[in-house]
Amino acid sequence: MSPEDGADVLVVGDGPVAASAALIALRGRRRVLWLGGEEQASSSSDDPRLFALAPSSIELLRRLGVWAEIPPDEVQLYEEMHVFWAEGGRLHFLPPTRRGMILGAMVPAVSLRRGLERTLAAAGALIRRPRAVLVAREVHAGRISLRAEDGCAFRARVVLDCEGRGGTLADLAGSPRRLYEPRVRAIVGVVRSSLPHDGIARQVFAREGPLGLLPRAVTTTGSSARGVPPATLTRRRGRAGASTPCGSSTSSRMPASGRRRSSTSGTTRAKSA
Repeated sequence: MSPEDGADVLVVGDGPVAASAALIALRGRRRVLWLGGEEQASSSSDDPRLFALAPSSIELLRRLGVWAEIPPDEVQLYEEMHVFWAEGGRLHFLPPTRRGMILGAMVPAVSLRRGLERTLAAAGALIRRPRAVLVAREVHAGRISLRAEDGCAFRARVVLDCEGRGGTLADLAGSPRRLYEPRVRAIVGVVRSSLPHDGIARQVFAREGPLGLLPRAVTTTGSSARGVPPATLTRRRGRAGASTPCGSSTSSRMPASGRRRSSTSGTTRAKSA
């Protein structure tokens, strides 16, 4: 199958959502063309981000065969979430009272990507093409034709838009997205604690910006996501020891939160999200 021949399903976008959509279509014995996926296949192994998966998402991945490809020792289940405010307010989230219920699972981004890649490789003939900027869309004889700015054309019976923020496909289809400029951007890193995290996710809404502390599979490590105004990142760019959008390392200390105080070491790797 070539892009000119057309496909049953055309998936547009990168990341786990697009990979899952392509996998579902392949399992349905459809001819699938994926515009994107290069980030999925070649992403860095030192990505500090975590995906917080709800039980329904875990069940979907299990049915697709992806969950079995993720090593259990890289998954952290969590049953509690504590949310704090600088003014003193606090919320405590627990799962339903049924035994064995969880709020979700923390899965490293790289583990999820590898699991999806392994499952996709065994699922069937998936045609991939580099991500392209789409500039035109037409519908003729039951097929959707898309044209990229480099002149390449793609045809399919069904097009799945997984582009996310900044994509052009929704505009071409007459359903433009309402985009808002983010008030904060996140610096993500891995922190180590002198005390175990007890499988509890924590989030603090401070005056300087939100701070999330998410438990990882190792009981004394977690991923932190610190929200800062975009202008702060611009001012810090190029300074020694400061994290920048391109993902340099940082040695800042993160405040502890939760039922017990825990000291944290510097982040080992940081990326903006």
